[in-house]
Amino acid sequence: MTQLEGFALLPADTFAGGPPSGSRATDLGGPFPAQPVQGFSGVQFAGGGSFWFLSDNGFGSKTNSPDYLLRLYRLTPNFRGDGGNGTVNVKDFISFSDPDKKVPFSIVNESTPERLLTGADFDVESFVVAKDGTIWVGDEFGPYLLHFDATGKLLEPPISTPDFKDIKTLNGQLPIVIGHRGASGYRPEHTLAAYELAIDMGANFVEPDLVSTKDGVLVARHENDISGTTDVANRPEFASRRTTKSIDGAQITGWFTEDFTLAELKTLRAKESLAFRDQSFNGLFEIPTLQEIIDLVKRKSTETGRTIGLYPETKHPTYFDSIGLSLEEPLVRFLKANGYDSKDSPVFIQSFEVGNLKDLNRLIDVPLVQLLDAVDVGPDGRLIENQPFDFTLRGDRRTYGDLRTPQGLAEIATYADGIGPWKRMIVSVDANNNTLPPTSLVRDAHAAGLLIHPYTFRNESRYLAANYRNNPQAEYEQFFNLGVDGLFSDFPNTAVAARQQTLFPNPVRSPDNPNVLSNQATSNLARSRGYEGLAINPQKTTLYALLEGPVAGDRPEALRINQFDLTTKQFTGIAARYRLETAGNAIGDLTAINENEFLVIERDGRQGNEAQLKKVFKINLAQKDANGYAAKEEVADLLNIRDPQDLNGDRSNTFRFPFVTIENVLAIDRDTILVANDNNFRGGTGRPPAPDQNEFLLLKLDRSLNLDPRIAGGVAASPSTPAAININPQQYRATTIPIANLARLANSPANQEIAFGGFSGLLYEGRSQNGNLRFLTHTDRGPNAEPTDINGVRSRPFALPDFQPSWIRFELNPTTNAISNLQRIGLRNKDNSPLSGLPNLQGQAGLANSDEVGVDVFGRTLKNDPFGVDLEGITRADDGTYWMADEYRPSILQFDATGKLIERYVPKRSNVNGVNTGVEALPRVYGQRRANRGFEAIAYQNGKVYAFIQSALDNPDTANDSNSRSSLNLRILEFDPVAKRTTGEFIYRLDSLNADKIGDATSLGNGKFLVVERDDNSGSGAFKKVFQIDLTGATNLSQADTAGLRGKTIENASLSE
Repeated sequence: MTQLEGFALLPADTFAGGPPSGSRATDLGGPFPAQPVQGFSGVQFAGGGSFWFLSDNGFGSKTNSPDYLLRLYRLTPNFRGDGGNGTVNVKDFISFSDPDKKVPFSIVNESTPERLLTGADFDVESFVVAKDGTIWVGDEFGPYLLHFDATGKLLEPPISTPDFKDIKTLNGQLPIVIGHRGASGYRPEHTLAAYELAIDMGANFVEPDLVSTKDGVLVARHENDISGTTDVANRPEFASRRTTKSIDGAQITGWFTEDFTLAELKTLRAKESLAFRDQSFNGLFEIPTLQEIIDLVKRKSTETGRTIGLYPETKHPTYFDSIGLSLEEPLVRFLKANGYDSKDSPVFIQSFEVGNLKDLNRLIDVPLVQLLDAVDVGPDGRLIENQPFDFTLRGDRRTYGDLRTPQGLAEIATYADGIGPWKRMIVSVDANNNTLPPTSLVRDAHAAGLLIHPYTFRNESRYLAANYRNNPQAEYEQFFNLGVDGLFSDFPNTAVAARQQTLFPNPVRSPDNPNVLSNQATSNLARSRGYEGLAINPQKTTLYALLEGPVAGDRPEALRINQFDLTTKQFTGIAARYRLETAGNAIGDLTAINENEFLVIERDGRQGNEAQLKKVFKINLAQKDANGYAAKEEVADLLNIRDPQDLNGDRSNTFRFPFVTIENVLAIDRDTILVANDNNFRGGTGRPPAPDQNEFLLLKLDRSLNLDPRIAGGVAASPSTPAAININPQQYRATTIPIANLARLANSPANQEIAFGGFSGLLYEGRSQNGNLRFLTHTDRGPNAEPTDINGVRSRPFALPDFQPSWIRFELNPTTNAISNLQRIGLRNKDNSPLSGLPNLQGQAGLANSDEVGVDVFGRTLKNDPFGVDLEGITRADDGTYWMADEYRPSILQFDATGKLIERYVPKRSNVNGVNTGVEALPRVYGQRRANRGFEAIAYQNGKVYAFIQSALDNPDTANDSNSRSSLNLRILEFDPVAKRTTGEFIYRLDSLNADKIGDATSLGNGKFLVVERDDNSGSGAFKKVFQIDLTGATNLSQADTAGLRGKTIENASLSE
């Protein structure tokens, strides 16, 4: 049974500054001299124990609220039961306004400079704060989504709600948009710039055509002949490579990728191959490798929160087999190494040949697509057929036309999951270039269980049928309405917009929608049944907007949870449906607890003693039944709450929350939620005879929530997040909190005692509602002893070879120093296998090596783990991911909020012996770190990650690390987590060789950091200091002129040099 843990109350007659209000609410006691603070219809964290509460449209209706100003109020409840007196302090507020006239219809304050928004303009019922600090609000009048900046200014016109209609695709899902060779209408094709732009424009997949280099590396080019897509013809050093070859039976003269090594191809630059397209990007971009494209796709997936897919095509597979450069095996190897190896992987492999798709079907379990081609269209609209090249070689006389028959499609379905036809196979054209009636190919493919993704859609008039009248939207509309499952486009932004306009043409409208009020449209949603709930996922990339009532045509108990992409600012469909316990009930709020699970308040329309259902439910959008209803379970019954302390003072140990509208819920921690009512300002009688007041509850749940740490305690962005911290180095207060009696595990082979150790990094995560300080810390590689010689080999004993490095989340009471709420989160590799702390390299020339072999407590040699880590610092980025420093390789690692590795970044040339341990994005010199002296600290500031080397690099590499032992010059690496590359290096100068290492670092903002400097000693002679450094104006080594060093390395240079 849920228990009341905290109670606070805000009197009904609480007012804030502003103009008089309530002139049309005389039945509620108006007019009033100022603005009522309540009732409240949404809540989010504001930091420091405060919350932002959304005041709705005021006095209960559109007609009586034209002088009620829409605001966010910052409140601090002093919860009784949590050390407070039960009062609520009103701190300040943000007023919503439209000074830039974004609202397309007349508002109450139309002609005033500020154009403050009122309860007669919008009925605001829910809100969230985005990653950029802007505010998204759910409205009921439209219903609309409203987007405000942190000051409350409307940023764009209200966003209407689409009425999602049935989609005719094979699986009923939204058709995908595939960036054809990237956004090739805007950038040179098959470049990282083209792929990234396609993703930014909303493409779901990007398509790299794959060919091989001379040294067997897969790169992206539409053809292996690179004459027209690169500047190779202008490179005299490659003039002799021009040759003529037979490619799939055709004689081609040019330069070919298979005659160039990857290093040679990387010297070339891409160019636009079509003369009528923009040539201004010629000469700027390299030819990308498959791995570079995969890295980009993964990075953009992390940044956007969208799953971006990869759609590679194997080009001329028979030809490449004939010259010993098979495409299939390396493609499969790369896909598997990057976790793309299941039917659910966001990958399609396509080919115009049949045999290699059948081979791939045996090699890997990802979706395959049979491409279908034709020579041209005849005057009568019939296709001039050709055939797969491997059919030609085998003497198989069938054409692509034969493969399009029901019998041919049935055969394709035995080895592939879809077809990729030329669009003229679906809609052909006559001699005048006007479209003919569609063929049955979409219907036939779906009957065979095959997806259908036609190609290629382009904006230019030369590619459009005449009767489209130069309007690419008309072409997209026809194909989307036919039910294609996706399509290839050179202009992904056009395709995405056309998909939206075609599939969701009519908005959902309430009776208060301006178009309904002006008799321009009819309503399909009942009054006051708009966006009562609005939630944002922990990564802050997606909104989930829950309607309070059913849309016309839906079942009466079914409420839509619409999904909205914050990157493209478009609705993308119905994420799930919420099933009401009883038709006619309403929902009060929606809030996220992790990526898939959300809390929902459901209530009936009764109040006081007549109230029968006021509950909080948990739903899971990832678990839906056949009708699309999200899985649902009860979390709290608000009419039956234990109150052993009688916190509300009603002399009962059972607490009821019987208000007609309860519209605020927020997860405080995994065991506690905040719930508050909307008192309908003097209109409710939940606790007669007095008007309802706003009551704020802290409820302890029976069962813990699986709460994402990016949500708990308000770590998320707030409109009032401080920019920097100022430290006075002369004033500090020290409190020691000993952790004694650490367990002894074993003795090493040299009889050293091995005990459980402490932690090697610390991250402050804010305050809990009870005032405790919240921290995230982590282990390093696990309990071990100092290196010792075992049979002549320098060896490090590990007491727990299977130890899994972990995060530890805990709370600290600043008054009692008590530590509570410990939570251990084991860290995992990309494939979900546990990370280990075992050494990963020994004796690799020019690379970081441990110069020690791992052994167990019996002296037996342990196997190296190429992915082993020795973690030494943690920080959190703006996107909610966590970054950690590793001193083994060294490397910097990015984790999601669950502790799963997203990516590892290592020095160049680290990937040896065929093992890909990470993205080689760090300068190679970091591979020369001194043993056990890699990255010791990591911090995040202004969008960059800063990794601190513990001791000077051994540069140049010398025996016994002699250079590093005599140098005071440590390096700070600046890394851009968006671009995924090193953007700077700075020198950190040690105080003296008395302290030959740093221990940790943290950001203060504005270029400043705190750095711990230390030696290995203890007692009175030890050196342990904290320094403040400032990188503002510091020389960025990656941009510096080092001629003055006269050949010396940074580590060998003196202070003056």
